[in-house]
Amino acid sequence: MWKWVQFKCKLTNDIFHVVNIYGPLNLKGKRQLWVEISEILVIAGNNLVCVVGDFNSIMDEKESVNCTYRRLDVQGFKALIRSNNLCEIGMVNENFTWYRPFGRCSKLDRFLVTDNWYAADNWEVLALNKMVSDHRPLLLYVNKSTKEPVPFRAFNWWLSDENARVEMEKFCKQGKESELQENFQVMLKKLKLGLKQWRRRNEIDKFVVDGNVLNGSQEVKMAFYKYFKNIFNSRKLECFELGSLIDKRLNDEEVMFLERDLYMEEIVNALKSFSNDKTSGPDGFNMKYIKEFWPFLKDKVLEGFRLFASTGVLPKGFNSSFIALVPKVRVPNKLSKFRPISLINSVTKLLTKVLANRLNPVYDKLVGVNQFGFVKGRQAVESIFIVNEVFHFMKTSKNKGLILKLDFEKAFDSVNWSFLFKTLKCLGLGSRWIKWMEDLFKLIRLSVLVNGTPTRDFNMSNRIRQGDPLYPMLFNLTGEVLSKMLNTTSEQGIIEGLQMGKEGKKISHLQYADDTIVFLQGNEESILGIKKVLQCFQLLSGLKINFQKSSLYSCHIPNLELEYMADKLGCKGEGIEMLSNQKSYSVMVHDILGAVSKHSESAYFRSGVVRWVVADGKSALFWSGEVFWKRKLRNWELEELEELRVIVNSVYFSANNDMIIWIPAMDTYTTRVAYELLIKSDVEKCDDWEHIWKYKVPEKVKFFLWKVNSKMG
Repeated sequence: MWKWVQFKCKLTNDIFHVVNIYGPLNLKGKRQLWVEISEILVIAGNNLVCVVGDFNSIMDEKESVNCTYRRLDVQGFKALIRSNNLCEIGMVNENFTWYRPFGRCSKLDRFLVTDNWYAADNWEVLALNKMVSDHRPLLLYVNKSTKEPVPFRAFNWWLSDENARVEMEKFCKQGKESELQENFQVMLKKLKLGLKQWRRRNEIDKFVVDGNVLNGSQEVKMAFYKYFKNIFNSRKLECFELGSLIDKRLNDEEVMFLERDLYMEEIVNALKSFSNDKTSGPDGFNMKYIKEFWPFLKDKVLEGFRLFASTGVLPKGFNSSFIALVPKVRVPNKLSKFRPISLINSVTKLLTKVLANRLNPVYDKLVGVNQFGFVKGRQAVESIFIVNEVFHFMKTSKNKGLILKLDFEKAFDSVNWSFLFKTLKCLGLGSRWIKWMEDLFKLIRLSVLVNGTPTRDFNMSNRIRQGDPLYPMLFNLTGEVLSKMLNTTSEQGIIEGLQMGKEGKKISHLQYADDTIVFLQGNEESILGIKKVLQCFQLLSGLKINFQKSSLYSCHIPNLELEYMADKLGCKGEGIEMLSNQKSYSVMVHDILGAVSKHSESAYFRSGVVRWVVADGKSALFWSGEVFWKRKLRNWELEELEELRVIVNSVYFSANNDMIIWIPAMDTYTTRVAYELLIKSDVEKCDDWEHIWKYKVPEKVKFFLWKVNSKMG
């Protein structure tokens, strides 16, 4: 018997349900009640549900004393809880709720809630004193007691933040010089005040959403919760059938290799590949702890992974993630000005790393030669070389040419899951592998970290998580559909790629993860054709192209004609002739991003076979001088400029001297190492020696190279 009541919270508009039950004494009646409760939970959907009352059942032998233990009764009750992902809110002061003479007692009453109810607040249950009944009344409440104050602690990584340094120095300089010299404790207190002020500035306690000022951490948390829940649960699109657009690329043997049972050796190899100090997820453990206690964990991990492989079942909370908020600009004033970064449980990353390692040997068969991201043996620098060659060819040839740089809006956050799974099927991956992917995706739960504390968690219906070893590879496979569409339409003449020389091959596009560059002939037909292709891809994949941030570069095309073409696509246009005279800001940003290693103690700058190692910054003055812009920067460029400033400010110095190291020896230059390098090098004779005379070097150098090449014959 049960009674079902539905409520609506006026503050949050959340719907929540309370089901009050009384469990029958006989097993048949209980089974019927468990079925009815399961049906109620299905109807309630993702709303908050609390099932409370006298269940007349226990979950464990320890929950009763001097009472008959009924095994089938316990199994049925535990199956109800497990199959519906219910959580029990524990009592803080008692172990039992029902008492009878002769020392008989049992825990028959309890609060069972859905996981989103459980995570919504700090719930506790208090058993009150008995009055008339032999059951103790239970009180469900939220424990709002404040925590004890935590002593101040300074962390080393704070010193790498320039803003923190500025804040501390400002507080240290306050007051008269004599006062600062009287007591060093005064100086330390001011340092502490400066750090606390800096930390408070980094907290989000006030925000403007739709013109309304939100004050207080709870209102701000609720705003971020609703915003990201909406992003990751946008309208679900049903993907069209891909038909013959993608061809099958794996044979039966390769499918069997991917779908074989999991074994300990590959799990250990995956574990060894992880860095120890990466940020942990909701479980709170980084890989160092997993490695340290691996002898105790390994058997359970293997058992859990194999259970997932056979049934698709994972422990509750296994695939939960925190979303950390990284500001895109110095002072973010919109919810969209934060970049979401997923913090994933360590064991979850271990499982997906195992699956990613399995996918690696066949991955180059799944993605075409136009893709360079996450493919073993292909480097981003290769695509950079190709783009440079195309730029050079376009400038030296007399033909009109276009380069379209596409910007995908929230690319990883917008992938249609139906589209992804159908792509995997078309590529020839097996049904078991696809089922693993579907199970991993549907079990993901997210909560947003706001000022260090998580919001309520929520499911997601679209998105590929970044920070996970497997998901970027899956994203690449969705990009393979676009690659195939571009190749097919280029062959059919709908779009026309660039012809590299009279007998050279046509090139239509390059891809690196969510960065796509399309090469086109400089005519209106190609512009109309590429627009149709991109619109079709958007409908299929759920991905949205942000044309306002996309760029169309041209060569040998008049400005008016370029503006007309750019307007057709809705993007901005720029001539390559302008780029050759001034360094594009975007290119400069990517140069610096590629050169500065933000996660190491020093910054590295490469040139040929030597590398600057920046320590004190006194010799490698790469930031010296002033930057002048030949035109006024656009709004989107100003945002990138702010990001660049943050990156440059994050470079910090050490007490050591700057030095140049020689890359082959990773040390100072020595003649011996240079000689050994030349002797061991596999040098082949150059048949096309005429290009030597085109080098822009002194004549004697050209002649010397020609003689060396001739002697090798």
